[in-house]
Amino acid sequence: DPQNGQYYFYQGNCQILLEKFKEAELLFTKALSSNLSMEFLPDVYQNRAFVRMKLGDNEGANSDAEIAKECRNR
Repeated sequence: DPQNGQYYFYQGNCQILLEKFKEAELLFTKALSSNLSMEFLPDVYQNRAFVRMKLGDNEGANSDAEIAKECRNR
């Protein structure tokens, strides 16, 4: 289901395992713009931070890591 953010989250995780970090970043971004349960937000941001770090986007990685931290502290 294209509106199911969990689908994109799990697909992104699979792409990490395959070391396809650009694809993973796109899938995590899609997860965030779809109908995603709030319980998944910290993990999506944390995983996108990881792939952004791998892609050399340190600013984006730091931003996502901060958002993940804020989500966990709610």
